Amino acid sequence: MPPTQEPPASRWRAAASLLLPVAVVLVLLNAYALWYVAAERTLYHADQVAYWSYSQGLAQALAADPPTALRAVASSVANNDLNLLPALPVAVVMAVLGASRLVYVLAVVTIYGGATVLALVVALRRFGARRAPWIAALALLLVAVPWRAVLIGYLDIGGVALALAVLALTRPEPAGLGPRRAAGAGAVLALLALFRRWWGIWAVAFCLVLAADAAVAAVRARRRGWRAVGGHLLGPLVLVASAALVLVTLAAPIVVQRLRTDYGDRFAAYAAATAGERIEALLAHYGVLGLALAAASAALLLARPATRRVAARLCLLLLLSYTLMIGIQDHSPQHWYLYDPQLLLLVGLAADRLLERCRARRRAAAALVAVGALMTAAVYLPGFGPASGLPLLPQDRARPQVRNDLDEVERLLVYLDRRCAAGGGPVYVLASSGLLSDQVLAFANLSLGTDHPSVGQILGAAHVDRRDGFPRGLLAARTVLVAFPIQVHLRAADQLVVVEPATSFRRTTDVALAFRPLARPFVLDGGVEVWAFERLRAHSADEVAGLGERLRSAYPDRPEIFRP
Repeated sequence: MPPTQEPPASRWRAAASLLLPVAVVLVLLNAYALWYVAAERTLYHADQVAYWSYSQGLAQALAADPPTALRAVASSVANNDLNLLPALPVAVVMAVLGASRLVYVLAVVTIYGGATVLALVVALRRFGARRAPWIAALALLLVAVPWRAVLIGYLDIGGVALALAVLALTRPEPAGLGPRRAAGAGAVLALLALFRRWWGIWAVAFCLVLAADAAVAAVRARRRGWRAVGGHLLGPLVLVASAALVLVTLAAPIVVQRLRTDYGDRFAAYAAATAGERIEALLAHYGVLGLALAAASAALLLARPATRRVAARLCLLLLLSYTLMIGIQDHSPQHWYLYDPQLLLLVGLAADRLLERCRARRRAAAALVAVGALMTAAVYLPGFGPASGLPLLPQDRARPQVRNDLDEVERLLVYLDRRCAAGGGPVYVLASSGLLSDQVLAFANLSLGTDHPSVGQILGAAHVDRRDGFPRGLLAARTVLVAFPIQVHLRAADQLVVVEPATSFRRTTDVALAFRPLARPFVLDGGVEVWAFERLRAHSADEVAGLGERLRSAYPDRPEIFRP
């Protein structure tokens, strides 16, 4: 007897039930992003603008010569720490709709946000959630912070979709992970590690967790014979081999570079927080209520034999990824994405189990929606201000960035245009904060929608001692901009390559003796004064040595920091 085919109407209803919650989430996100971008008045810098700039350039290349553009993407994946792979889907949209900030953010929300929601639905369904689409929407209400980083320019949320795909593909099975599924998961894991360098932390943590889970399962299966033991061990081995093959095939040079780089030393300045400060950061990002929800979800799933193994994997992955992350550096906005795949699944699966077993299901669902709405409102609605005392709700709020000094910045750029046209370039910026830096000015045309030619003569500056070394660009500059008070974004002790030269200009010593001040200062937000200095002559060896000696006293064993 032939199998009964599902009626077309039933298939359409099933597709609608899957896509409707996804569509609702994306419509709300895009509407909010429209308002957010329209309300911004700021200068973007660092990762807030990096992939917008990359996507814009790639969009132009795709429009002009698609094969060459795609070869450039492949080359960047193989050779660049910051590659074009994440920019490719966004660039395709920008090639059609334009390169504005609004198009960029909406493309990231729709492409990577949509992929994340779909991947969450699929993962929840793979782990047994009966109402996966609506549970996914509920989980995104309760874990309220993933979209904040997207709004300020980060496209790293695409890694959440890939990580969720890996977790779905490697769902625990009684007989172990099958070779085909393991090979597929390994390929996705390799793409995740290439997507953004720091997602490699999650990939390493995942492999360790999978190995530990397989070892425990193999020990328990030993009574059934070696074939059963091998069934549990084969999958992780295939996964690691598949990931390694993809990585070596696509990016052998960058793999070698990353294996040789001591990121703990390179980013030591970004890992200076105390244990108390890290606890404060967790509370600020998730709020007490958010952490309590995660802990309660984990406890509920660990208490049930049917979900214990999945919950143990997710909890261990949370712990390992966090431990590895803070061993390298503290968190910038995008790094919190390392924990969202695990948190979304923990909270979503726990909500599904709770609603399945609860007699007053509607009341329970309404209570969860109310809590989620409160968490989400705290992050995204302007009416919620910072809390005093214990932060019950998340404090990392999404607020459009507004600067009140853009007219003064415009005046500074016009001044630099005239300077550079008269031979006063290149320009070095002795400041390293969100208010002023070489990146803030170099990307000012993107931020302001202007066309100042001088931004093309902004030299790349040294910001962080162990990462960047001696400020060599200062010796080549014909114009130097110095901000007072001295602008840093980390501890001053980790940014001496900014602090010491700026001090020289404040006191008119060593390297500053080759310059003279120009015009009156430009006054930015907070009363920060920006002074322009014009080169009079080349530096003498003694002047450079004077700066080098001050740097040597802090880094006697690191010549790259005190020696040009």
